[in-house]
Parts: sequence; structure tokens; C-alpha cells
Amino acid sequence: MRVGRAIPAVLLLVAGCSPAADLPLAKAEVAKFRKQWASGRCGEIHAGAAPDFIQSTSREQWMQLCPLLAAKLGPFQSSSEPGWTDNLFNGEHFVILTYQSRFANGPGQEEFVYRLDGGRATLAGYHVNSNLLLEPAPASGEPGEDGDQLGVAMDNGISG
Repeated sequence: MRVGRAIPAVLLLVAGCSPAADLPLAKAEVAKFRKQWASGRCGEIHAGAAPDFIQSTSREQWMQLCPLLAAKLGPFQSSSEPGWTDNLFNGEHFVILTYQSRFANGPGQEEFVYRLDGGRATLAGYHVNSNLLLEPAPASGEPGEDGDQLGVAMDNGISG
């Protein structure tokens, strides 16, 4: 009898995640992020992010971090097809995409966390791991449209 009650709850959880619909939404947002990155539009990334991202990383922090990381990594060049997770976490729906990426200065692993709500994906977390981050930044670079170079990375505490 208890098993019978658990089945609808499991079906409800599974119904909330539809990789066929969710992955294209998240991948489209990664493409948007990359375009903003390439143009140095760091402020736009922060302004369009989910509340979890904005609360964990102030605009001031983000605008200081972006040029530093951009200088270390260099411009994005390419990435592999992502690994992904589509799940519900504390009643919230997230898609996490993990890429093996190539930047101008070398390789790195990127993780994009998107909050899905109402058919929309918003950036909830961005993480980058690279040995390049341990090295001194190159001496110069070009600022982006809003006066800042774009880099990567802030955490909202949600991880795949």
C-alpha cells in the first residue's frame, strides 16, 4: 500500500524533467553566454542571471573577477559536446552542462548551471577549472564593450 503512494510521487518528479526539451534551452543559453563573453559584456551576464547567481556574486565582485579570469584563460575557442544532468533539487529544476573547453591560453572544464522555470533557463552558476588559473595573468588585453574584459566563474552552491 505504501508502494502505491510512492509511485505517483516518483512520476511527478520524473515529469518535471524532460531532457528533450530542457537541454536545448540550456544549450541556447550557453551559446548566448559565449557571445556575451566574446564581446566582453560581463554586466549583461550578471544582469540576466538567476537570483541565486546574483545573490551569491555581487555585480561588483563579478565585474572585478571577469577581467582577471579572461586574461588568464584567453578567449573561448571550442568545447566538446557537454555532459549533462537534468534534475530537481529542493523542488527547483536545474540543468547542469559540463564542457571540456579550449581557451586561447589552454584547456579548462566549464560547468554551467541553469535554473529552469516557465520554459526559460537562467544562469544560476558558472564554474571553471583550469591550471591556467594558477598562472600569472598575461600583461595586457582588450577591454570589452562595457569597459571590462570578460572571464568566468561564480558559484551558487549547486553542483552536479
